[in-house]
Amino acid sequence: MKKGFTLVELVGIVVILSLISILVIPVIENSISNYKNSAYKSQIRNIELASKSYYTDKMLQVSLKTGSAMFISLNQLEFEGYIENNIKNPITDERFDPRTLIKVVKDDIAVKAFVMEEFNELTYDVENAPLIRLNGPNILNLCLNSNFNDPGVYATDYQGNFIGEYEVAYFDYYGNTIDLNNLDNAGTYYASYKVENQDIIRIIIRTIVVDECN
Repeated sequence: MKKGFTLVELVGIVVILSLISILVIPVIENSISNYKNSAYKSQIRNIELASKSYYTDKMLQVSLKTGSAMFISLNQLEFEGYIENNIKNPITDERFDPRTLIKVVKDDIAVKAFVMEEFNELTYDVENAPLIRLNGPNILNLCLNSNFNDPGVYATDYQGNFIGEYEVAYFDYYGNTIDLNNLDNAGTYYASYKVENQDIIRIIIRTIVVDECN
């Protein structure tokens, strides 16, 4: 007749299983964490590649100069079909905040894109977050000392209700506030549009290329 385990044997089995779990669980958790971090970096690279494609396409349409920068929102990339809609952050398993901005710069060698990841930490409430579309092109050409008529943006809440109020600011590459109707030098400048709805803010940025047009 087969004997059952003794109390000592059962205690020994429990101790062995506990030791195994202590050793194995951290390894599994570390592997999962490494996988998520790797997937996150891959997703960031996809966003940056899409941004570089967007920038390159726009360079063919307007006279963007070497060293000029463009800020693109993830929402703009989705809207214009450069990246799939509602892409997820593998770490949080939630969609990337569509307000996330990507800075794209062309130097003498190549086009470089950088996701401004601090925007990913903002809370995104899909029910209340405003949606913004630029009126007119993302990149505008302007002659130096000519009058600038800002085409503005069209904004709604998530249910499609029109939001008429927004804030706009103009700045240079270094973030200094400028007056587009009173510039001394040609160059690349930016218009930042901020829309707020129920304490949730979304920002979209337009690139403005100013030439002497002589």
